Amino acid sequence: MKHLLKKLSIAGAGGKGDKPKPPIYKPPVMGELQYGASHSYAETLDLLSDGPIEGIVNSHGELVDGLNILQGIYLDNTPVAVTQQSARKSNELTPLEVDKINSFNVELDSSEGASSLSKFFQELEEVTNRSAGGKITALNSASGGGADIFEAESWQDVSMMFLRTNNNQGPVRISANPPILPSISDYALSIRAYIEYRGVDGALTFIPYLNGETISSVNNTNPAYRDNAQPKGPIQDGSLIWGETTLTSSKFLFAFNSNLETESVFVPFNRAQPVLNPNSIFADNIRILNNSILPDLNHILTLFNTNNIGANQPQQTLAKRALGRIGWTEGSVENLFTEYVNGESGGIVICKVTSSNPNLTGKNILDG
Repeated sequence: MKHLLKKLSIAGAGGKGDKPKPPIYKPPVMGELQYGASHSYAETLDLLSDGPIEGIVNSHGELVDGLNILQGIYLDNTPVAVTQQSARKSNELTPLEVDKINSFNVELDSSEGASSLSKFFQELEEVTNRSAGGKITALNSASGGGADIFEAESWQDVSMMFLRTNNNQGPVRISANPPILPSISDYALSIRAYIEYRGVDGALTFIPYLNGETISSVNNTNPAYRDNAQPKGPIQDGSLIWGETTLTSSKFLFAFNSNLETESVFVPFNRAQPVLNPNSIFADNIRILNNSILPDLNHILTLFNTNNIGANQPQQTLAKRALGRIGWTEGSVENLFTEYVNGESGGIVICKVTSSNPNLTGKNILDG
């Protein structure tokens, strides 16, 4: 620019010494084609900010990306694209925020719990390669016994437990009003107990705990647990949980919800008809899982209470949202997990992050 101003100064020599004006680019003269030519001007503005600039927002002030950024671009004070959706609630996340959280979670996937979670279910996908038809009773067990004809083939599903009632034809009151069903004395119980991930990123064995005790009879050679005379009590009031180490220190736990039920039959002395009593299978699962997660819930609650007045507002909000995801509003978290899973069916997974994660070293809450 300086050499151009210098030339203009020379060209204006002999004048009154006025400071030369800056050069202006003009549209080209195209002669007879002038009527077919057009030109426009663009103006660039610099934006100063007190901190990092997040990006373009829509009319609600919500961050947008992709084609949605057109909602935040205005031509003559008119947005290129109209914001159709209503303003989100304060506790909802935008798709862009979800993407950011997911990308951040990638940094956390070295956590023991997350790694075990992945390996556990990858191994379960191999059940049809471990036994005929994916049957539990087709697996070897220390107690022996062949495949049970009553167990259905799992195929694409995963059979984790097979339970068959054994009938006791002992003292049962006979009635003239049929049918009279025999009472159930015990169960034939089979469990896919030994679960070992054998992938390229490191083997991992998941330990089964039946009624709080390790099933010591299972291993790679005898992966199934079988007891054809399992008493009713330990099943109805017991527990069945898998973990990588002890129940108290495992970062990953898997169990069935205890709302799975079986029906026992008994004949009261003063009644002619049998009575059905539903009994939850492994009813103690929820209590054990609740005790496992309770210290973590109390720790989060402490973060909320400590920062509830002034202090660290982002931390307080984060703790409140974390507990709120499982139904907490206020007060104790003693039975929060138990109430949250009440009525749910299927399996329950608890996946804990490690207390110390190298991927978080040197980071703070402003890093995402």
